[in-house]
Amino acid sequence: MPRLAIERYSADTAQPQILSGTYRHPHPRHVAATTVIAVVAAVAAYLLVLPATGVAATNAPSRSQAGASSDSGPGVAARRRHRRPGCGTFCQHAGPAAGGGDTPPLLLRAVRTSRRPIRVVNGVAPVSVTCRFTQAMEPLLVGATVAKGCVGALFLVDGNVVDRHGGRLRSLRDLVVGSVNLAVPSGRTETIDVPLTRRERNDLKRLHRLRVELEIELKGRIYYDDPDHPGQRVLGTDTHQHVWTITITLRG
Repeated sequence: MPRLAIERYSADTAQPQILSGTYRHPHPRHVAATTVIAVVAAVAAYLLVLPATGVAATNAPSRSQAGASSDSGPGVAARRRHRRPGCGTFCQHAGPAAGGGDTPPLLLRAVRTSRRPIRVVNGVAPVSVTCRFTQAMEPLLVGATVAKGCVGALFLVDGNVVDRHGGRLRSLRDLVVGSVNLAVPSGRTETIDVPLTRRERNDLKRLHRLRVELEIELKGRIYYDDPDHPGQRVLGTDTHQHVWTITITLRG
């Protein structure tokens, strides 16, 4: 005869009782109680985790905004200060001075550039320019003002570029190997990227360094002595006033 498992339930204990050596399942009331406890624990855990999840979700946009803010910080602004303004009509007619002029000595202090060698990267020479135009210079350069700043053209001149290639010099403009518009506010220093001509880039790649002249012309007219009327000064018609020339080294 098979043995029968006799189950005895007790409300005072949750442990199953074995009467005839066979395991019996817990009482249904204990199963229900255990299930309720598990559900309550799960809900409590969810309620504890939910605020942390909300904080994490809230912090995510904040981190994104913080990252965006860091990308627009002073360091990035300084890197973006480099400008490549192109070369307009005034710039295209700028070139080496053919001879001495009547430029007032005070105007020769209107601009300053770095005298250090310039490292050319991707065919571009970064030039640091400081505008020191003052109110005392306004009567000397008609059309220029402190509010406008230093307006004109910046260009690089290589006196040997024609000879290196066995060409013939047709005009002084042939010696210009890079030029850009100049527009720097008074009292400010800006770095202007000057793209070199293809010929100059190739020469620099081959020779590794080149000596050039960095020149600046400001836009405006000046008074000069009238040779036909001694003692009188006449306002000139030329708007290209050569105010700055230094010799620098370009490095490839």
